Amino acid sequence: MPSPLEPDYCVRAAGVRGWRAGQARRFPLTECTRHSLSRRGLSALTVALVVAAFAPASASALELGSDLDGPSQVSVGCSAACVLIQDTIASDPTINVVPATGRITGFSVKGVAGSVALVVFRDSGSGLQQIGGSSSITGNGATQSFTLTPAINVRQNDLLALRLDNGASSVGADNAGPGAGTRLVELSSTSPFAEQSSGNLEMFMSATFQANPPVSNPPASNPPPPANNGSGPAESTPVLPDPLAGLKAGKRPGGRIFGGTSKMSRKGVVKVKIANTNDFTITGKLTLKSGRSRLGANRFGLGANSRRYVRVKLSRKARRKLNRKRKMKVMAVLTFTGPIGKSRTLKKRVTLKAPPRPKRRRGSGGGGGGGGGNVCGTPRFGPGYTDINGDYHPGRLNYCPNLYPDTTF
Repeated sequence: MPSPLEPDYCVRAAGVRGWRAGQARRFPLTECTRHSLSRRGLSALTVALVVAAFAPASASALELGSDLDGPSQVSVGCSAACVLIQDTIASDPTINVVPATGRITGFSVKGVAGSVALVVFRDSGSGLQQIGGSSSITGNGATQSFTLTPAINVRQNDLLALRLDNGASSVGADNAGPGAGTRLVELSSTSPFAEQSSGNLEMFMSATFQANPPVSNPPASNPPPPANNGSGPAESTPVLPDPLAGLKAGKRPGGRIFGGTSKMSRKGVVKVKIANTNDFTITGKLTLKSGRSRLGANRFGLGANSRRYVRVKLSRKARRKLNRKRKMKVMAVLTFTGPIGKSRTLKKRVTLKAPPRPKRRRGSGGGGGGGGGNVCGTPRFGPGYTDINGDYHPGRLNYCPNLYPDTTF
């Protein structure tokens, strides 16, 4: 399904100046000079909904957006009120797009501070129009889930976004880095919702989509009499198609592996996105291989017409190799089966990326660790010195004038 957003990949590399693992900070979006949304005129229509306590979605529900997890967690905010909308995650332009007519029954966020709200946009042809949304919620920094009462009615190709009510509001995100195919766009908070900037970030927001049930044609309450005065065959009640009919006929279930880049976490876990394109649940196993070497595997279960990330923990040998090479192209092998029938195997090349190396701490003094403030005789790591006899001494001790009055470096 093509993205309703015009293609725009003018994202510059988003640096992580001053950021270290485990220390989330405010992470501004990278400025972008192109304008994939700037020419779209919009008229805003706000629909207030009550956000109640979280309730689990039904088995046939589909989660849109992020899986609320990532190895490089940061905090994203705007200088004033704005709207954040996810364009792609792992090169998937449909991650934030409503797949069919239905309703949004709830949403989840992670790392929210301040006041935010879920909003739904629709492309009217001349620009984006806000057709619904939730009432504002106040974040507590943790993972929070909410049920929408009543649910938001949506149509195919509607877009989901998060409104930040003011400059003090922010939401958690994963700094995917350049080349991962992940892009977050900042829009202005009011019509015409012009694009302000973008960055290589995965916003920690997901929404629960429930498709409307298929419309059947029940027989009329007062059917007309048959033309042959009752001697013909009686009309039969329409029967819904059997979702397992294909499996019973010997066909194999359908599925998909999404490519792109997956960044390994500090604990050696990578994520690969898969999709179930059937009207029934599938179960199976995802294995990552490099040549004949098995890097890791994990089993999964996936509901009808849904998608998810499968987390695979790499072996120690694979983690060492990836940390040494920094980037590896591997083969993802997906083997799965439906409730009955034959299994199916899919293969897709994905790229694994190592986490950033930890920064080394430098000594408090200058010139290689020795310097003002250190006690004479304490260890240091710097250039050695040669005494008056011409003998070289390694740089293990700080220079002490009282002990070596005639030495030079």
